[in-house]
Amino acid sequence: MARVSQRGLVRRGVILLESLLALALVGLVATALLPLAGQALGTLTSTHEAERRMLRASALLDAVALWSSTELEQRLGTRPQGPWLLTIERPRPHFYTATISDSAHAEPLLETALFRGSDATQP
Repeated sequence: MARVSQRGLVRRGVILLESLLALALVGLVATALLPLAGQALGTLTSTHEAERRMLRASALLDAVALWSSTELEQRLGTRPQGPWLLTIERPRPHFYTATISDSAHAEPLLETALFRGSDATQP
């Protein structure tokens, strides 16, 4: 059997101790980063949901932008439109504003201004 010196045994013990300490530090850092990863995933999920809501609201506003002045006149005021509130106003003749708001918080999501000349010039 090979003879191991006292110094070699001490060196092996120190290396083992350093390895265990490094492994413990890596585990501690990973444990600290785990909640951050969960928060990042939650933020990403809510951001995607907000983007989907905004795209659906934009599609509704695109449809409203195609309405004639007669259709806009019929829908003046605020009314529920799916999960939103749609507000059509006519601040001046031939000039309309359309606002889509979140019905839960009544905060505006999108707004546009529309000009409508006489119906004879509408496509």
